[in-house]
Amino acid sequence: MTSLVYSSAPTPIGTIYLARSEFGICRVAYDLSDDAFEIDVRSRFHLEVRHCPDDPILVDAELQLERYFLRALHAFDVPLDFREGTAFMRRAWSAQSMIPYGQVRSYKWVAEKAGKPRAARAVGQANRRCAISIFVPCHRVISSDGSIGGYGSRADVKEFLLRLEGAQWGKKPVEDVAASWDY
Repeated sequence: MTSLVYSSAPTPIGTIYLARSEFGICRVAYDLSDDAFEIDVRSRFHLEVRHCPDDPILVDAELQLERYFLRALHAFDVPLDFREGTAFMRRAWSAQSMIPYGQVRSYKWVAEKAGKPRAARAVGQANRRCAISIFVPCHRVISSDGSIGGYGSRADVKEFLLRLEGAQWGKKPVEDVAASWDY
């Protein structure tokens, strides 16, 4: 595939745009117009992009998102294409994909799972650069002190997604508390 295809769908957080390559979903965005999304994808991947609302993989991804927003789907099953990011970022995104629906983990926990226990800030940067958020549940990562942490410029979306899943935050994640016990 020498180009990417994309579609868009309405969601409770606004119109969501999905782009895919021959390998899977490679870009998710919201708060954009069609033109702005096409420019974003072209500049990111240096490939042409065309609107293709009937693409079967995109249709499936949209249906899964719809079911997720209805609280009827707790784990996505769409192919993903991690075109961007360092090896550490990819490990961090993989670790986040293990966080169960409705639960949270700290940036520190993700750093440990990604093999760099002292790289909690780097996890935050990886999340900021993640091109396929929601499918990679970056929103389930919070600060070690229990505060919500960042989500690009849209902490309100992170809070909405956590509330949708029934997650609780505001205290240390259980994994961090257990790790600090002195045996």
